[in-house]
Amino acid sequence: MRACRELGYEWELAFALQLRSKLMSDRPGGWDQSGEDAAESLEIFRRAGDAWGEAEALSGRAEALAARGEFGQAATDYRMAIERAAQLGAHSQVPQLKSRLGAVLVELDDPAQAAEGDRLMREATEESEGLPGDGPNFAAVQLAVHLVRRGEPARAQELLEPLEARFEDKSPQLFAGMVQGIMAWGHLVAGRPADALAKLRVSIVRTREVLADAVTPHLTLSQLLTAAGALAGLGRGREAGRLLGAYDGLAAVPEGRFPHPLEREARQSAEKAVRELLSEREYADAHAEGDGLSIEEAVALVRNA
Repeated sequence: MRACRELGYEWELAFALQLRSKLMSDRPGGWDQSGEDAAESLEIFRRAGDAWGEAEALSGRAEALAARGEFGQAATDYRMAIERAAQLGAHSQVPQLKSRLGAVLVELDDPAQAAEGDRLMREATEESEGLPGDGPNFAAVQLAVHLVRRGEPARAQELLEPLEARFEDKSPQLFAGMVQGIMAWGHLVAGRPADALAKLRVSIVRTREVLADAVTPHLTLSQLLTAAGALAGLGRGREAGRLLGAYDGLAAVPEGRFPHPLEREARQSAEKAVRELLSEREYADAHAEGDGLSIEEAVALVRNA
């Protein structure tokens, strides 16, 4: 970006700004920078009359808003981004934006908007089938998460199994780990904690790549919660309590992080399951044992569980 400013490469600067905005959107320490980057990028793309760039900049700003829990404002930006992409005829861009819009609409306390969000995620998944590119169908991934959350893990597995097979032996392993982590959560919701734990032993290692830390820094934390729930489901309350302690310690850094409502729900569910197995004192002791563990130590607990 310094080089673009020095050389007067405005379009390239706008592209770099929207990219950094997205990379920093889910890091509390980078929220201000993410917003500033998205705003400057949007201004440049609008001045250049670049509808594609406008859509990307708006999407970056929406991601930052959603990461802070400002789902209504994020939805507004996603709607504008879809308009710009549709004007351009960017057929591969629109489904992904529709999926992201759907994902924020279902978080609003409005049944009509939640229903619209459900519909948009399903439409985006269908529209994304067959589009060119080597990456995963993120619309299908988002819909699968939504379905597990709604108590439809079997339908979610139907979406995820082809993706798991596609990325099983490909690099980076982040995509396979992400898909397998959702599948593990689906097993847990379906009442199969042993299957969930078996899947997590593999997936949680794959989410520890350098790329994973850059793209989805909190992905491993969510899998710690699934693992805690699986261990509790197997009657292993103390181990599950340690993982909850590890999660709480790690999720508190950095200060000001906004946990997604889905993550809060998973945290509450895991704690409920653990407390049903342990006394108040046993829970406090197990939680204290896990609190303060590094992410690598917590991952080792899952791998060796």
